[in-house]
Amino acid sequence: MNAIFRRIVDTFFGVEEYQELKKKGIITGFSFSALFGAEWGLVVLAQALVTFLVKIHWSEMQIFLLLWIGNMVVSSIIIIVNSKVDGDPTLMEGSRRLVDLAFKKSIIGGCIMELLYFIGLVVWAETSSFYIFFRKRLGPFPMRVITFVAVSAVKMYIWTKVYMFGVSVIDVIWNLLK
Repeated sequence: MNAIFRRIVDTFFGVEEYQELKKKGIITGFSFSALFGAEWGLVVLAQALVTFLVKIHWSEMQIFLLLWIGNMVVSSIIIIVNSKVDGDPTLMEGSRRLVDLAFKKSIIGGCIMELLYFIGLVVWAETSSFYIFFRKRLGPFPMRVITFVAVSAVKMYIWTKVYMFGVSVIDVIWNLLK
């Protein structure tokens, strides 16, 4: 059991020696924590922005377009930073290695894991995470860009609806407090 756990950890971090694991673990933990905090900060800011834009009578389509462009810009920055840093702030490179390992052991298990990642990354995680996780499967650069733009659009469509619902909830709370 310990050997299995060790193989999973080593595969996730892409290391072979304990000293390398310590270094990569610290860097990855710190960078992931910073990115995680920044992403939640952006969620709060986006909700505040959407609430403000609704109050000044922006249409849902205008809000969607602004969020979509913003998502592509932020995600592009994260992808660039992820390629430059030593750690794995999105945890997607490690996750990809684990899914690849699962495919080696069981094609069905690997497919199930990849499908679950696909759903979670389209609906929830940052578009950059989707891109980093699936970039090897997406083929040449033009296809990766097209997929990136499409996934970002789907994600921001969903999140525009979530934020618009958030505006309704904020209105109800505000009216109760009056």
